[in-house]
Amino acid sequence: MNEILEKARELGQLLADSNELKHFKALEIVFAGDDNAQEVLNRYQTRRDEITKKMHESDMTPEALRGFQEELRACMAELTENKVVNDYLEAKSKFNQLITQVNNIISYCVEGEQEGCSGSCSSCSGCH
Repeated sequence: MNEILEKARELGQLLADSNELKHFKALEIVFAGDDNAQEVLNRYQTRRDEITKKMHESDMTPEALRGFQEELRACMAELTENKVVNDYLEAKSKFNQLITQVNNIISYCVEGEQEGCSGSCSSCSGCH
């Protein structure tokens, strides 16, 4: 068991030293220092949650649904137009993808199957 835990520490250190995490952390600092970027992201998340809640109401009309969808698209456009937010979210997503790939590989080794793996690396960045 000690060998397993040591390998886990090694893996953790490799992840901590990865370019993906370094890039994400650098952009996280930029994002944290940009009040406008934080406001744009918070406004989007708040509005998305409000709209999602309303969309689950049973008396939702198709017209109201289309209106909410359009409002969400407008919020998303504002979000993606902000370079700081966009770069931050992209770096966060790339690091999360790396973590997901690591977890999938571990699951494959333990359980013999890899979640979402078609055997073709054309649908992802590869694992084999």
